[in-house]
Amino acid sequence: MELQVLTAILLVALIAQFFWLLSLHDKVADLQKQVFSPRPYNIPQPTPTTQPVVRPAAVPQSMTKPVPAHRPEPAAPLNWIKIFSWVGGFLLLLGIAFWIKYTLEKNLISPSMRISGALVFGAVLWWLGARMKNPRAKLTADTLCAVGLSVAYIALFSAHAFYHLIGRVPSFALLGLTTLAAFATAVWKKAPYVGILAQIIGFLTPFLFPSAQPNWFFFLLFVLCIAAAGAAASIWCKWPKQLIAGIVMCSLCFFWAADTIPGTRIHLVFSFLIAFGTLYAATAYFSKNASVWLTAAVAGVLVQLAALPPSPTVVACVWFGVLFVLFALPVFLLQPHVEDETHLWWALVVTAVMNGCVMYGMGKELFPLFKELIPACFTLLFSEALYQVFLWKKRPEKQPLRLAVLGGLAVFFLTYTFIGLFKCQMLTLVLAVEGAFLIGLQRHLPTLPKMKELGKFLLCTVAIRLLFNPCVLSYYEYIPKVFNWILYTYGLCGLAMWIAARLWQPRTDKNTIALLQGFGAAVWFALLNLEIAVCFSEGPHISLDFTSPMAAAATYTIVWALCGAACLFAASPKAAPWLHKTGLVLVGAALLKLFLCDIWGFSTGTRVVVLVSVAVIMMTVSFVYQRFKTTLATPPEKTE
Repeated sequence: MELQVLTAILLVALIAQFFWLLSLHDKVADLQKQVFSPRPYNIPQPTPTTQPVVRPAAVPQSMTKPVPAHRPEPAAPLNWIKIFSWVGGFLLLLGIAFWIKYTLEKNLISPSMRISGALVFGAVLWWLGARMKNPRAKLTADTLCAVGLSVAYIALFSAHAFYHLIGRVPSFALLGLTTLAAFATAVWKKAPYVGILAQIIGFLTPFLFPSAQPNWFFFLLFVLCIAAAGAAASIWCKWPKQLIAGIVMCSLCFFWAADTIPGTRIHLVFSFLIAFGTLYAATAYFSKNASVWLTAAVAGVLVQLAALPPSPTVVACVWFGVLFVLFALPVFLLQPHVEDETHLWWALVVTAVMNGCVMYGMGKELFPLFKELIPACFTLLFSEALYQVFLWKKRPEKQPLRLAVLGGLAVFFLTYTFIGLFKCQMLTLVLAVEGAFLIGLQRHLPTLPKMKELGKFLLCTVAIRLLFNPCVLSYYEYIPKVFNWILYTYGLCGLAMWIAARLWQPRTDKNTIALLQGFGAAVWFALLNLEIAVCFSEGPHISLDFTSPMAAAATYTIVWALCGAACLFAASPKAAPWLHKTGLVLVGAALLKLFLCDIWGFSTGTRVVVLVSVAVIMMTVSFVYQRFKTTLATPPEKTE
């Protein structure tokens, strides 16, 4: 047994001697360069005599060659040298683990000697990596430092978890000091991979000490300290990817805590979320990186959702409001200090939508009579922000993005307010008016290119809701025959779509104009059919049947033919072809219904009335359309 221990010690000594000789060779090479490099000698200059000054001819600027600016060397790509170094470090760590396992199985040395030997070996590896100053061996030096720190970390944890040589608190403190040593090594050696290792072992440390009654305050405080250390190291060494990795790992710890902490102490998570937001707002300020704040905002939103109590409370609603202010205010404060502010505005969208919707859901149960005040307050807030940002003069190229985000949020919460205030047909009518207003507003605010798209989306939603919603047949019981909610809802919504088509810019966008006009015409056509159904329905609800009773079926046929004729009359060379095709389809549908269904079930008198009416409509359409087409075909005479 003693022979094996001496052999292991001799192996460690040989490794140390090898790296010492390598560092000594590098020093000798540097000295040789200094000795044999040419040095300038001080040659005495002759005394100048007074001579006429001869000025050289001016050289044309085109003949002078510009001195190329010094460009920094690009970072080395991920090549086989790095892969070999990483694999070598991993194999070294794996070999140490198997050596410890072998000593456990054979019981070669005592537990205290195992831990001491592992700590000494880890310290030797770290020392060797720290002593290597040759830039060409930097990756190997970083790998040795990382492996040495990992060996020391595993040894300290094993001393507590497996051998019970040290207590719980000293072991936790020693692991924390190892994490700080890893951060210090990463900053000193400018080693980003050692920085990643420091963050991993730092966030992993509290999970290695489970407890039946955990100290949640200390857990969250320790996680926040590790996050602060990682952020400071990343800012100092300018590692943007390390910042994102630190936010992700810190938010995962917070998410687990929010999902595990009892509901009575959930305010602790919200309190530390304030510190979390403050930390990464300062990080985004000093690093001038807007993506840091976007990542922190998304992470904060997910943690808030995990901490959402099962039943809404006033305290939770207030916490969500405070966190909204915390994550929204830095967007305006950081805007002058970051290079690209696009990520800031997306962070505002995520925070505002999530917090606003959650607060509205809580308000519906806590304050059912005043639930609409929450989205209304958000609407006023973003409207005022829109006005203030409209006056900004800095970075005018980003002004459309700012106005689009703030205007979109204001319209979103305004729509949410309408949804809470109105129901059924009033909600549909309000959305149609809002869509037409947004399209008209685009004419006066051309810097908001997405405003008209939102209005178009609202009008399309209204059209689909009116045309394909079967619930409209059972909204109310025993409604009046003609002057009812169907008349003003469908009539005004169709009018809003036609007005929007008239206001749409640019006028060369024929497809969108035809879409809005088509939806408006379809809504009016549905209005006529529903009014006919109301007039001939006998039950408490509307019955939409195109074949019975006989008077209703005849009315449907005549109305379809009249609508087709109106579309054909309205068609012109300047109008879209869809109007002409729609008229032909309606007239064809009326004829098919007449000959396939109506004529076989009508009485003789009804047949006569329907046939004559449809015939007159068809002949009138043919006559007028032929004359109209002939007039259009004749070109106007040119006046000289």
